[in-house]
Amino acid sequence: MSHKKNVTKEDVEREYLSVPNNLDQAAEALSVSKKTLSMYMKKLGIKAKNHTWNVSSRDLSTLARKEYIKPAIIKEEYLEKRVNMFIAAKTIGCSVAFLRRSMKEQGIGAKERCWNEERTRKIPILNDKKWLRKQLKTKSQGQITDELGTSQGNVAYYVSKHSLALPDEDLSRSIREGLKKKYPDGRFGKNASNWQGGERKTGSGYLSIYSPDHPNCNAEGYVMEHRLAMEKKIGRLLKKEELVHHKNGNKSDNRIENLELISSKGKHTRDHFKRSHRTELAELETARLTKLLIDNGIDPSIDKAKTKI
Repeated sequence: MSHKKNVTKEDVEREYLSVPNNLDQAAEALSVSKKTLSMYMKKLGIKAKNHTWNVSSRDLSTLARKEYIKPAIIKEEYLEKRVNMFIAAKTIGCSVAFLRRSMKEQGIGAKERCWNEERTRKIPILNDKKWLRKQLKTKSQGQITDELGTSQGNVAYYVSKHSLALPDEDLSRSIREGLKKKYPDGRFGKNASNWQGGERKTGSGYLSIYSPDHPNCNAEGYVMEHRLAMEKKIGRLLKKEELVHHKNGNKSDNRIENLELISSKGKHTRDHFKRSHRTELAELETARLTKLLIDNGIDPSIDKAKTKI
């Protein structure tokens, strides 16, 4: 698309302001980009048309097609009936959001929460301030909700109604106190916030399993998986001095065929030393043979199957 160097006020009037064209259509008629047309309009001090110019678009607009719901209708279909806002909006033929907006713009407040007698009669004990205060001393709102079989919002409403809730600025303290009531002994195992199914991987690569009833578990209730696997095989608890060695060196491979029971740490260290010593001897032998090949004029990188010494 070629850019027209000069877009005049008359051009904008002819192709945009005086005809039912949007900005894209006007730009195409003037053979310029929408961005260029907007730039010239800003330079010439011409504002974009009001969105109501497009009749078809205006007719599709809910807010333009409807005025706010009249107070008499709101009173008849919502305030004076034992229905919630969702049912009232459906009867009126609008969305809940539009009903709320109509009420807000005209200064009409929502009904009191206790309008639904069927709901309040289900949990009458919540109206007892002394009982609710006593419950909150040892239980969280969530626990009270579960015991009464109601919603947490319902319990929260009565807590607020009886002025038993903490101020907004103490919300974090309120959460801590609620968790302390719900978990008086602390949040361990499945109750912990970082619960990952009872399996963890240590920094050194070992896997540990949550086993709080095991006599040798750590402070968090975990036991190394390779020790549990060996105990299951031999049918007894391992002694503290006994170690479980991973034959292939992979610390997370806890298949029983990859595990070896070692009686003490000293024996484990000696075994590792012997293995490293054998590796060192193998490396020395490899170096000797490589030198022998070179001395005989043979490239050690050539395939052995094709080379005869």
